[in-house]
Amino acid sequence: MKNDNMNNINEQDIYIKNRLKNSGVDIPESLRPDAIEKKLASLSSEEMEKRKDSIDVPEIKLENTIVSIEKKRKKNVRKIIIPIAVAASLVLVFGLGVKIGRGSKKTDDAVMTSGVYEENEDVIIEEISGEMNEPDEAVESAEAYGSEETIESEEAVGSAESDNNEKKSLFKSSKTDNYDMAYDILNDYKEYLEDLTKKREQAMEDYEDDGIRYMMPSTSAAKTQSGASDTIGIAADQAEYYTDTNIRTEGVSEADIVKTDGKYIYEYDSSKEHINIYSAKKGKIEKVSSINLLKMAVINIEMYIAEDKLVVIGKDDRDSWVEEDDGNDVYTNRLFNRYSGKTAIVLYDIRDRSNPEFVKEFIQDGDYDSSRLVGDYLYTFSRKYVEIEKISKKDRETYLPEIDGLIIDNDDLIVQPDGCNQSYVVISAINVKKNNITDRMGLLAGSSSLYVSSNNIFLTDKRFNWRTFGFLDDSKIIKVAYNKGKLEYICEGSFPGYLNDDYSIDEYDDCLRLVTTYRDGGSTYNGLYIYDKGLKKLSVIKKLAEGETIKSARFMGRTAYFVTFRNTDPLFAVDLSDPENPEITDYLKIPGFSAYLHPYSDGLLLGIGYDTNEFGGTECIKLSMFDVSDPENVKEKDRLVLDTYEYSAVFGNRKTLMFDDRDGLFGFVGMMGSDYVQEIRTENDDFYSNNYLVFDYDEKNGFKNKLEYNLGGDSWSGGTYEQMDDIRGLIIGDYLYVVEIGKAITSFDTKSFEKVEEYK
Repeated sequence: MKNDNMNNINEQDIYIKNRLKNSGVDIPESLRPDAIEKKLASLSSEEMEKRKDSIDVPEIKLENTIVSIEKKRKKNVRKIIIPIAVAASLVLVFGLGVKIGRGSKKTDDAVMTSGVYEENEDVIIEEISGEMNEPDEAVESAEAYGSEETIESEEAVGSAESDNNEKKSLFKSSKTDNYDMAYDILNDYKEYLEDLTKKREQAMEDYEDDGIRYMMPSTSAAKTQSGASDTIGIAADQAEYYTDTNIRTEGVSEADIVKTDGKYIYEYDSSKEHINIYSAKKGKIEKVSSINLLKMAVINIEMYIAEDKLVVIGKDDRDSWVEEDDGNDVYTNRLFNRYSGKTAIVLYDIRDRSNPEFVKEFIQDGDYDSSRLVGDYLYTFSRKYVEIEKISKKDRETYLPEIDGLIIDNDDLIVQPDGCNQSYVVISAINVKKNNITDRMGLLAGSSSLYVSSNNIFLTDKRFNWRTFGFLDDSKIIKVAYNKGKLEYICEGSFPGYLNDDYSIDEYDDCLRLVTTYRDGGSTYNGLYIYDKGLKKLSVIKKLAEGETIKSARFMGRTAYFVTFRNTDPLFAVDLSDPENPEITDYLKIPGFSAYLHPYSDGLLLGIGYDTNEFGGTECIKLSMFDVSDPENVKEKDRLVLDTYEYSAVFGNRKTLMFDDRDGLFGFVGMMGSDYVQEIRTENDDFYSNNYLVFDYDEKNGFKNKLEYNLGGDSWSGGTYEQMDDIRGLIIGDYLYVVEIGKAITSFDTKSFEKVEEYK
């Protein structure tokens, strides 16, 4: 028996040594197994007797590619005891931060404070150097996997665009066992929840009178808002200017429920699940055709116009209905199952707008989150929840995501070993011109916010500790490069606090800049962080505006502007020209706050937000025009208080803003407060009214209201938050079209703002 045990240990020695050898880690001679064995041999018999049952002998959990040292045993976890000589070598490996088996390399964020603090009231500016020292609590590390090679062009990859689940990824170097890693993490989570359920049931039995309740964790994905004006993609034979969806990044289009190509208007009517196409010429409107989405079983859609292709993205509704038998009759019932969600991507040929033709459909696992269209390539993001109670290692479909019927390739699966997730972020890349899938990726990771720059995708998520059921004080960030339909996982890291929205994060000259709200010592602060392309921290300005939170932000080249709020509206201006030494150049304190910032023209920044009272309560909508021509002397040049309006859809959905970058004309939906509606109606009913508002601005006369169009009709009862999200304004040539989805399209001459036509 003793010989058998020794043989097993020797086999384990060889296995571990080979893993270490293949990992490429250079272990010092003094810590190699043979050196430690010699040291052990020199111990006296008394010392050996004392150490024979020593708890210093570590337990090593060998599960697939992750090797973790644990101090305590857990139920149902397979472990083996390995010799201390090998274990010591493993401890060294962990000290170096290398994860064995993934070809992964952890880069330490070695930083130190310079010891020089430049104080501006409660502001601390911290310079970062490359020397190793005791890091401050806000320092984060980044993990980079694989090489940092430049993404090749589509022409260089040749047949890599083929729709083949067994393809070798352009960016993945070698096979890993990510499938097993994903299963193990999900299974660990499953066992944890099962154990928690048992404890909960026991607690309910033992302490029923105390009314103890346990909250179960859940993961949710928030949709991302949009940003700057998108006027790309004008057809060659279309000379008229038009505005399109308000987007975050120039050149990166975003989907919406209303689109135009300068000749036609496309609207998605969710009440009938139809896409309606209208011709729009000099204010005249005519319905051309309609697409019945119920035939495709696709609902809750957004869309793009890509030249003569209509791209529709939404929920695949085919698995949302189930037949049930109550004993008396068989009936059809809608089934809500978060685990069966699928996203449909449908392409239509619209060369003949009067007769759209179906081209192709793609299905990917998960509920639709968001998408981006760059050139001919569509990138779609969905969230797949795993039903962990039913996972089986033999049945990969129970725990791995699929795109178009094929399980995502092992090398295209990214797993966070230190995370706790029951869901994947599923990403597909599709060439909408050639109608084929060019790449796939699945990430077993959380994602509550999405930002897409011109070259990279950034997924962020506030970290959650599922053992304590509490959010941590930092957020995780994952970086994925994209280029011409190809995806490459680059690295991951973390940053303190959380982002307000996707305007609080920006990539510029290979640097990532963020403004966040975080907690420190029981107080809330705000900070600006700058990271290099590997997500290593370069610099930080922290402890800004204690007790306040970020309300809006806008990065404009080498300058950042952001607003915090509690009682007043400090607008901060930060010079980012030297990423390692950012400098606050000015900050302006005025009443209220801007919930949305939009570049207006050279040297001017538009703010749309709230006016507030002395106690910090919001009163009404306020427009501000900031003069930012001199970042060291920011001024509120003009302001207009809309005292009859309580809320704007722009605050919750940037896509509802219309902006004409030819002359600065802008429009949005405003909700008139019930008090003012009552004055007009002279009744006591609590009604709100939605109006479409259009403004112009010039430096001599300030803001000027050009249009106030009531969307609720004569009854003044149309104002609801839900309706606000279904209203868009767009300009084609010299005409404004206000689209009330499923109800009416009304056109106005932008020279006189007289109504031209109302189409119902």
